[in-house]
Amino acid sequence: MFTKRQFTFVSIMLTIIAAVTVVNLYSSYRKSRDNERKNDMGDIQNRIGEFRKATGAFPLSENGKVVGCNGFQDKTGTWHFQPCNWGDNKVNSPFFDPLPHDPYIDKGRTFVYISNGENYQLYSALEGTYEDEYNKKVLNMNISCGDVSCNAGRTDASLEALYVPLPILKK
Repeated sequence: MFTKRQFTFVSIMLTIIAAVTVVNLYSSYRKSRDNERKNDMGDIQNRIGEFRKATGAFPLSENGKVVGCNGFQDKTGTWHFQPCNWGDNKVNSPFFDPLPHDPYIDKGRTFVYISNGENYQLYSALEGTYEDEYNKKVLNMNISCGDVSCNAGRTDASLEALYVPLPILKK
């Protein structure tokens, strides 16, 4: 039998082990979601590049979404597209169906895409502030990635291009 002192010691040790396990699991899941976000941003960049190869320009953006779904060419050969949803698109889109989405899309979190056709910016909200792509300058821009501010980004140009609004191109 255990003495009261031994029982207390074992109880405290088990509580500490359980607490450390929960913290490590939470950290592991957070890292996994951030890795998924970074991989998805790379996938989105590849799709945007393929779109540019096929059409001659990066897809435009509308309200933070990629305008690249339900595409058709008019009689003059000009392409026309509709905004894509993050996730599945039950539309005609060889490039963006399905389009990756944030692991917390059900909580309102989303990627943000901004483009003028010549350049683009792609933003996400990482959970870990230590992540290599976490960027305080992006965070300070207060771009909404749904329920949180974006804090990471990618672009077709230099990293500095993430911090300035894209110029609107004249037709």
